[in-house]
Amino acid sequence: MQYFDRTAGSFFEDRPLGRDPVAEGNRVGDGMARNNDDRRQWRKQGVFVGAAASKMQAVAKQMLGAATRFRVRGESYPMACRYRYIKGGTIMRVLIAAGGTAGHINPALAIAGAIKKADPSAEIHFAGRKEGMEYRLVTQAGYPFHHIEITGFQRKLSLNNIKRNIVTLWNLALSGPKAKAIMKEVKPDLVIGCGGYVSGPVVRCAAKMGIHTAIHEQNAFPGMTNKLLAPDVDIVFAAVPAAVEKLGAPEKTVVVGNPVRPEVFTKAKERDAIRAELGAGDRTVILSFGGSLGARRVNEVVADLCAWEQHEHKPVLHLHATGQYGVQLFKDLETEKNFAEGDSLVVKEYINNMPELLAAADLVISRAGALTLAELEAVGRAAVLIPSPNVAENHQYYNAMELQKAGAAMVIEEKDLTGEKLVSTVSDMLAQPGKLAEMGKNARSLSVDDSLDRIADALMKLVQK
Repeated sequence: MQYFDRTAGSFFEDRPLGRDPVAEGNRVGDGMARNNDDRRQWRKQGVFVGAAASKMQAVAKQMLGAATRFRVRGESYPMACRYRYIKGGTIMRVLIAAGGTAGHINPALAIAGAIKKADPSAEIHFAGRKEGMEYRLVTQAGYPFHHIEITGFQRKLSLNNIKRNIVTLWNLALSGPKAKAIMKEVKPDLVIGCGGYVSGPVVRCAAKMGIHTAIHEQNAFPGMTNKLLAPDVDIVFAAVPAAVEKLGAPEKTVVVGNPVRPEVFTKAKERDAIRAELGAGDRTVILSFGGSLGARRVNEVVADLCAWEQHEHKPVLHLHATGQYGVQLFKDLETEKNFAEGDSLVVKEYINNMPELLAAADLVISRAGALTLAELEAVGRAAVLIPSPNVAENHQYYNAMELQKAGAAMVIEEKDLTGEKLVSTVSDMLAQPGKLAEMGKNARSLSVDDSLDRIADALMKLVQK
């Protein structure tokens, strides 16, 4: 049998297992078969990766004993990663596809961090749109980024939307070859889809090539992309039990909650120091945002709230993110409603330090995306939730109602949303001593703190198969 080394590009004759597992791992690493054009064929031919690798692992356990590190090609690695090198002498490579909104990208980054924790030597790459916010967030985190252009279809009939749909069709036609090119470049052992249109062609291509694949669905009502991918991937992660049947692959679906970035938990412990840095003092800190792109109605009613806070001289420090399309709108509202940025109001387009601001906040006003709610639960914060009506199956409303039922949030549907309604709701909450703290405690009781551990454990087991 012959093996192909992806780094050396050479072929070698099969050799019997030796007694030195590290040395044998080196030899196997020099000659591991990897057919990058057709991984299915590789799996058929690579019988060695099954039975023989299992024998090598068994030998390794006996020979290496309690050692904490081992060496391959002159490099030292943690023993927790030894299965990779004993099987093939190569570093595990992971490709994550996510895009569109922070609700998809942040959990993807959290999963990337969990994989690095489980296997510090792992190489992690991301795929997404350069024009999307994923490019900025991923490159800021220091991961390699691979561009693939994919957009969604517009359902409303208009001349502009017809043009956009033609572009979408063109991008869709090119997405398959582009995804395959990314696979050839990255040579991933595992591909993970975390939502957004880019997940579709990337994960589908990987599954067809026989590469290990997984997806994560954040909502109770799954998006179309994940429902289409679920039958073809190796493992499906669902945030809540309600999503299992809707995904259509219950036999391989695992309920793991929504992953929260570790820094959210870490920064929550630094609340006093962060509040001091912000100059909050004894004031109530209100944090408001409508998503990375910005929600017009949220910006409008938050402007009414800011005007009320300043006109009534409320002891409040208000931190607001307008989103990409709300910058000019909010400036106009400041003039119209006679309030201004300053000591009591800080306005940004996008919040890059969300864990810090969540830690400092007493009350959060936001949409009800699944990841936003998971982070509110993780830090234990009271909330006024304004579910977006423009989402599949109205899932944000049902997400938000779970927090309201638990006494952790107040829900205002957009059809009922006015500036007066928001002001009245916040005023009532502030008027009740201890109300915000009580709601925060209720939110904290809903948190699934070990979601990332569950996901990382399942992925490591998948790659070892």
